[in-house]
Amino acid sequence: MSKHNSETASKSESTSESKPQSCWDCPDAEIISSTTGDKYAFCPPSKWKEPGCAAKLLATLKRPIAARVGTRILIADSFILARQEIAAFLKDCGFDICGEAENGKQAVEKALAFKPDIVLMDITMPGMGGFDAARDILQASPMAQIIILTIRSQPELVAEAKRVGARGYVSKGSAAAFLIEAIDAVSQGQTYFEAKPQL
Repeated sequence: MSKHNSETASKSESTSESKPQSCWDCPDAEIISSTTGDKYAFCPPSKWKEPGCAAKLLATLKRPIAARVGTRILIADSFILARQEIAAFLKDCGFDICGEAENGKQAVEKALAFKPDIVLMDITMPGMGGFDAARDILQASPMAQIIILTIRSQPELVAEAKRVGARGYVSKGSAAAFLIEAIDAVSQGQTYFEAKPQL
């Protein structure tokens, strides 16, 4: 092997070893605390187009962006920066953001008014929490598709999400591609439950 090839291979191995496995491992991510005490790891949208970030991960997913066009999503999260970052990311992936809610009560009202294809629901929100909101939405509209998207990833919460009728559960500390996989799966009538150790 030539010196050039050896250096290239070494550099490639180093890049592979240092590639973030999730947003929490990424040196570019900013860790932010919300008013409810939850912590979030987010990169600005400009970072997603760099190697190893969410935009590159999308290329490995099976479903093309064109297949996501027209899928309407409601985002329910008490933290405005979280909603903005998630919305910007999903728009880049071809989804239509039909509304945002900052608490469970708003989530129920907007889900029934806008009739989104998918509701992304945080658990911890002021007033009505995500599980109660999910119950109310599904009681009024049994065909609603709800994915719990939260920083909390304990297995008992995943089990509760299933009990209330959610179709998916994704941790905010996971790779962004997991969220797209969850939305794709639920959009096609499947479920997607992903539990990881608490961060």
